[in-house]
Amino acid sequence: MRVAIIGGSYAGLCAALSLRCAGVEATVYERSRDYDRTGGGIVVQPDFAEYLEGFGYARPQVVAVPTSRRVFLRRDGSIAGKTRDATFYTGWDTLLKTLRDAVGSGGIVNNHELCRLEQTESEVKLSFVDGTMQRADLVVAADGIGSFIRRQLLPDVSPRFAGYVGYRGVIPEREMPVETLKIALDSFVLFSYPNSHILAYLIPGSDGSVEPGHRRFNWVWYLGKADQDLSEVLTDRSGHTHRSSLAPGEMRDAARERLIRRASEELPASMSAAVQATSDPFVQAIFDLAVPSMVHGRVVLVGDAAYLVRPHTASGTSKAAGDSVSLGHALANENNDLSAALSEWESERQAVAKHIMAVGLRIAAANGLGATVGRREDA
Repeated sequence: MRVAIIGGSYAGLCAALSLRCAGVEATVYERSRDYDRTGGGIVVQPDFAEYLEGFGYARPQVVAVPTSRRVFLRRDGSIAGKTRDATFYTGWDTLLKTLRDAVGSGGIVNNHELCRLEQTESEVKLSFVDGTMQRADLVVAADGIGSFIRRQLLPDVSPRFAGYVGYRGVIPEREMPVETLKIALDSFVLFSYPNSHILAYLIPGSDGSVEPGHRRFNWVWYLGKADQDLSEVLTDRSGHTHRSSLAPGEMRDAARERLIRRASEELPASMSAAVQATSDPFVQAIFDLAVPSMVHGRVVLVGDAAYLVRPHTASGTSKAAGDSVSLGHALANENNDLSAALSEWESERQAVAKHIMAVGLRIAAANGLGATVGRREDA
């Protein structure tokens, strides 16, 4: 079986690895040229930790920073409470490199942007912007929130803006204010207040190091759009408006200054100091998405191309991995009935996604986030 995977982020890389374990050769086609990406922190959920270690890709202790507790702050910066919470946290870039290394350069084709997909009963034909063409028995659409393949298959289905955004920052540990860093040691830190909350924890350094002094401080602050239109929030330094996020270094100076002012007015001093110390904050608009079907003949949708879950569940990465691991199992046991195998896989994964979505919506509602849930703003 020839499998083409479109998209080289978590869902695509996990799909390649899972299919390989099932004895299926798959090639990942990634539209980026250099593939150097940065991002914020990621919670390593137990099932994803089991996936990494069970398949021999990485031990959580090597690619993530552990915590043993949650710390809840008051507005004046004092500690309102603590709970036990043994969790691992890693960096988006750290984990991406781990998975890329596991797939190997021979399994990934960079600078290949899909521009056309044609399907017959026996195969799928893929055309790329550079003029090349590939044929596959199965295509895995792992091309994320703005999925080209989803737009072709389901033109009436698109992400819906949830009414709020997540501002993020990552700072080298050695550059952090001492008092702020002290609170975050061995801890997941949280400050909640009406219609908002900010959280913080340590992640590996930019080189993947988990050694004290070489790690990074990661924070995420969820805010409603307030007095700004979404298009204004997502407009970068050059005046270009992005669909769903701004990368580090793209936020305009005026927007960063506005964020710092809000931090000084609304956050405990330790968290406000973290926002102020971040020279290149970035932002992610929060969207909802649920496709009516993940299987379309010989094309399947996985990860964020199929379902977007609220970040409060910290399950986006593990859901993408779960889609891929389950797909590998389905293909390994298809018994020459691909349609039946994919149908069973779809039923399982849709049930998981819908459950996670429901939990995320409840958490958001409890925090007063998403007052305009359902508003249509395509990503």
